[in-house]
Amino acid sequence: MSFGDLCSEIEEAAGRHSRSGTPARVERTGDRIIRVYGAGVTPVEAARDGLSRIQDLAEGTAEHHPYWAAVAGCAGILEALLDGWDGRLGPEEVSRVRWDLGRIGRAVG
Repeated sequence: MSFGDLCSEIEEAAGRHSRSGTPARVERTGDRIIRVYGAGVTPVEAARDGLSRIQDLAEGTAEHHPYWAAVAGCAGILEALLDGWDGRLGPEEVSRVRWDLGRIGRAVG
């Protein structure tokens, strides 16, 4: 069985379960990535899932790639913004965003 076949089976199973009252959303990216989200997953929760992949990349390449610090800084900003999504950013979060902006500037400048 190929990964594509597995993805098709997952999509079919999600469709069957959705019709029987257990909604699921399947997102397929290219030929090698599939995500399954349960009912009620918010856009912010889905964004956090993607952010964790970005953080994994930054941590996995730390100091071994010229842009790792820029990626880590972007991830830090996104994390702060998602943490404050339903409210306002406090002084600590704003300070963190400014620090990460400087980090990005230093990394690409």
